[in-house]
Amino acid sequence: MAKKPTKAKATPAASKRITTSDADKLKIIGARIRERRLALGFSSGLKFAFEHGLEPATYARHETGKNMTVVTLIKIAKALNTTASELLAGI
Repeated sequence: MAKKPTKAKATPAASKRITTSDADKLKIIGARIRERRLALGFSSGLKFAFEHGLEPATYARHETGKNMTVVTLIKIAKALNTTASELLAGI
């Protein structure tokens, strides 16, 4: 009796991989976050994070274009007096 062919299932890790174009988009978002912080007069990302109740190391990673959750993006946008949609515009 012949075996039925099985379909390869995508692993959870495979579906979470960030592609080059995704990484570029994250860098654009990070640059927008940094630009907005500077426009608000905060020369230090560390000081900004502390004053707005954000984890400094996490905030620094996001400014440099590392992956973030939607919840974190919303928190950062609120601290920057903007919206997540503004930070994501055109991406």
